[in-house]
Amino acid sequence: QEPWYLVAGLTTNISSNVTNDIHYSFLRNWWEWGRAGDTVQAAGLGGALEPFGESRDQVLSPYNVNTQQTRTRFWDGKDHMFRDDLTMLKGNHLFQIGGIYQHNFNWHQRTDNGGGINYQPVYQLGTTAGAGTGVSLTPPAGWTGSSSVWGRDAAAVYGIVSASQIAYTRAGANLTLNPPLTPAFDQSTIPYYNVYFSDTWHMKPTFTLTYGLGWTLEMPPVEKAGKQVEFVDQSDQPIDVQGYTAARKRAALQGQVFNPDVGFALVGNTGNGLKYPYNPFYGEFSPRVAAAWNPRFESDTWMGKLFGHDSTVVRGGYGRIYGRLNGVDLVLVPLLGTGLIQPVQCFAPTTAGACGSSNINTAFRIGVDGLTAPLAAASATLPQPDFPGINAVAAGAGEALDPHFRPNVVDSFDLTIQRQLSKNVTLEFGYIGRRVQHEYQPINVNAVPYMMTVGGQRFDKAYANLVMQYC
Repeated sequence: QEPWYLVAGLTTNISSNVTNDIHYSFLRNWWEWGRAGDTVQAAGLGGALEPFGESRDQVLSPYNVNTQQTRTRFWDGKDHMFRDDLTMLKGNHLFQIGGIYQHNFNWHQRTDNGGGINYQPVYQLGTTAGAGTGVSLTPPAGWTGSSSVWGRDAAAVYGIVSASQIAYTRAGANLTLNPPLTPAFDQSTIPYYNVYFSDTWHMKPTFTLTYGLGWTLEMPPVEKAGKQVEFVDQSDQPIDVQGYTAARKRAALQGQVFNPDVGFALVGNTGNGLKYPYNPFYGEFSPRVAAAWNPRFESDTWMGKLFGHDSTVVRGGYGRIYGRLNGVDLVLVPLLGTGLIQPVQCFAPTTAGACGSSNINTAFRIGVDGLTAPLAAASATLPQPDFPGINAVAAGAGEALDPHFRPNVVDSFDLTIQRQLSKNVTLEFGYIGRRVQHEYQPINVNAVPYMMTVGGQRFDKAYANLVMQYC
């Protein structure tokens, strides 16, 4: 990590009651994971051998080749910020007005697809969860352990390739295949704007009112070469996840399956050509109002005895603030949709060069049937939209941003009473509450609808009843 921060500021007393404060800052945020990658263990191997799959503690090789420890990445952020704040005292009012402009530039590079597949070929010999070969490997007589563990261990010993895998990278409007060992990267610019006004009004000697309004606009990221992937429907339009899940729920309640063809397309190839991976959100208005009251009652009245004379302050307020969007979602996620990084796997490759072996006699054994396991070749370009399994090779899970992606919003309320009991004892009690909406939530659109209803019985209830039978 090599972060550093430069800031310069100038505070000017324009007049006896007006002050201006201007700042410029530059933030450099650099981090990198530098590694050797999935290096083959012996000369001539077409890919690194990974006994037991994506394991870290029981790997049977001189070094780990699991993706989490071999992938390389870097993040190079350069953020410029200009801020100006003006404060003016006029009578019983303290006015504050200001604004911020921030130009964020983020350059991210990676060699993996974020889901366990790197840009170097890897041959899994048995998988983390079990054999994963499709081949029946029967444990010997007297074996008391798990049959899947036996299958996994046997696959590693026999050299049976459970899965061969690689992540191809592409670039350009037609998603042209890059040369081998070319990492994926994007260079995104994210403008940010904020303006605000506030007035602290000393209405009476015992009462002060503060009110104000802010407005923020955080624009969606724009990638320099349009390298952002959208999740699209059959008509090449961005998929509204809430609408998609609502349609899936309606079908499930009728015992039907909602499972349309879905795909991926570059943002510039989506619809009539989009500029942003999601719609800008212009509604970030942040009102604020607060009051402070210092009651003064005569000491010989019951109110005076309760609140004291100049010994109590009652404060209350309301404010709304919006969160900032995380750079991981803004920069990494649009790069992870199928296309720019195209992960390919061949489960249970056969000696004939196909996938899906179910016979140990036709299962591909590394070193016996060759040093390079079968793996689907990449096409020179990729269709747009890309519908995995239909007009392009099937791929691993992809990520994308919803077209209505937006910051969360927090409404805060507070009411407190502070009472000075003596010159060295103060008591304060009150209420502070927060209401958060539109919180970020990743959603798997392929999840099983728990409300699927057939014959008057729901899936979640049927599943629960089945579990209870075992209990």
